[in-house]
Amino acid sequence: MSRKSPQQKKRESYQKDRRNTYAESGAKSRFAIAQAKRNRRSRERAASHRLSKLAVEDPELAERLEGKAVLKLGGRWRKVPDQPLGEVLQRKLKRRVRSGNVPSPVAEAKAAKIRRKKIRRKKIRPKKK
Repeated sequence: MSRKSPQQKKRESYQKDRRNTYAESGAKSRFAIAQAKRNRRSRERAASHRLSKLAVEDPELAERLEGKAVLKLGGRWRKVPDQPLGEVLQRKLKRRVRSGNVPSPVAEAKAAKIRRKKIRRKKIRPKKK
């Protein structure tokens, strides 16, 4: 096994290291995941409760709703993966050039060092039921 040069290690770091760009701290996102799951189940229970209450009041409606599943309210929540460090740094450089904090030749030189390489990401597909 050959040794990696510092430049090679840095390039791999830009590709493999990830940064949270969802504007949440890491600790907060761990709580947010559990909270989103709780909220979804709560909405499902509330919808089920409303339907059962309507069915008690209107038996004809109950017959129509008998074979139907519980209505789900709201969109589906999914986890969002963190962004590769190289992409985050490229975006920061572009923003700094637009705001005038960094001259464009300096930004181009820094961007060339990043040498962003496309990484194929898995597409998140909804589960079939």
